[in-house]
Amino acid sequence: MTTRLDTRTFLAADQDLFAALSNDRNPMHIDPVAARRTQAGAPVVHGVHATLWAMEHFVRAHPGRRATDIGVRFERFLYVGETIEAVVTADAPDKVVIELRTDGSRAAVATLGFAGILQPDGRASFDPTADARPVAEPIARDIENLAGLVDAFRPTGTDQALTDSFPALSALYGTVPIRSFAALSTLVGMECPGLLSIFSKLLIAFDPTIGTEDAAFRYAVRRVQPLLRSVVIDVRAPGIHGHVETFVRQPPITQPDTISLRQAISPTLATGDKVLIVGGSRGLGELTAKLVANAGADVTITYARGVDEARAIADDITASGGRCRILPFDINAPLPEQVAALGGPFTHLYYFATPPIFRKRGKIYDRAVLDTFLTFYVDAFSHVAQAVIAGCSTARIFFPSTSAVDEQPKGSLEYVISKLAGETLCAELTRTFPNIQLLVQRLPRILTDQTATVLPVRSAEPLDLLLPIITEMHHRTLRSDPA
Repeated sequence: MTTRLDTRTFLAADQDLFAALSNDRNPMHIDPVAARRTQAGAPVVHGVHATLWAMEHFVRAHPGRRATDIGVRFERFLYVGETIEAVVTADAPDKVVIELRTDGSRAAVATLGFAGILQPDGRASFDPTADARPVAEPIARDIENLAGLVDAFRPTGTDQALTDSFPALSALYGTVPIRSFAALSTLVGMECPGLLSIFSKLLIAFDPTIGTEDAAFRYAVRRVQPLLRSVVIDVRAPGIHGHVETFVRQPPITQPDTISLRQAISPTLATGDKVLIVGGSRGLGELTAKLVANAGADVTITYARGVDEARAIADDITASGGRCRILPFDINAPLPEQVAALGGPFTHLYYFATPPIFRKRGKIYDRAVLDTFLTFYVDAFSHVAQAVIAGCSTARIFFPSTSAVDEQPKGSLEYVISKLAGETLCAELTRTFPNIQLLVQRLPRILTDQTATVLPVRSAEPLDLLLPIITEMHHRTLRSDPA
């Protein structure tokens, strides 16, 4: 038997409030542009915030029932803007289990214990003399430098802010341990591992014997497993003790600069070509822009949010003697006016726009997810492609499909359907406009921000894949128009 405690959709304003309260300002929680360069692909809810929210509603439903410890396992990202449900799945005198769910899929499980305070782990080795520093910016730590790290920082969050955000918890436990619990988010997201972190687990005891005479949040790294990129950290702060487990995620994928790619491609391959790259502010789009600019093309790249990233690419290309301009293009906004603003005419179109792809869900099929993919890979592509063809009847167009169509990995149904629909659209465009050259390739897994995982996964080299595609797209003997 299950009992629903509450549902909530965490919005950007909620993220900002908890960031102010806890001082966890990791960009993957509050910066949409930076978050898209993480494995999550979009801003995610602070796991500790979601846990405190669920505990708050449990206490409201069971006044006076005070857990002495809590263990949480975070199983997948909770995204800003999606509806989260807190459900009690087991309720016994000594243990309560609460699941956090989205779309029927379990994202986290919290186990509240009522059997007595867990004793501190004797293996913990804190430094009681370490000064508690204020936390300013998320630290980017290499996993190789985490072993043996011992340090301390100052938790934040005023009594009023804690009471406003978590009134039932603050009344039952007092604000001191709730402040320390919120600071677990600061530990992982700002301090250790810091910037490149993914919260995995926690086991925390609420211990009133740990007083406020030492207001520092102290931590000591107990174990580091470099191959798994995992870290176990012991913690001790006013009102709590225990440990957390976290992963050190991969840093954002970077592409070579334009000059370093100069020898990779013929400098005259694309001379005179006017190239539009939709989704050119990172990943394959960025690499394509630099390559075709080196090949002599006049390049236009679009961006949805990353204007600074797009500008940096354009500056890099122009500094090397190439030509590049940038334009905003948001597929989630009305398309006709944006397509008209792209200008032209263009001789070539590379279409790399994509939404976040890898999100675990409980449903076998989700129409809303499919609609998002279709908007990108069919609707928007159709608008842009036909606009390019209207300006150049012999245009060359590249549509990247995916090897997932053949492999059909679990959880990719909507993605595969939409890519197949895009392939079908490409075939229809070729029949309707016989003078165009439309290249469709099912690309294998390539290392990008979205496909990067904590553990290394075999991926194709982007440059090795793109060079033959670009050569075919710009080879003059394949063009039906006079070069």
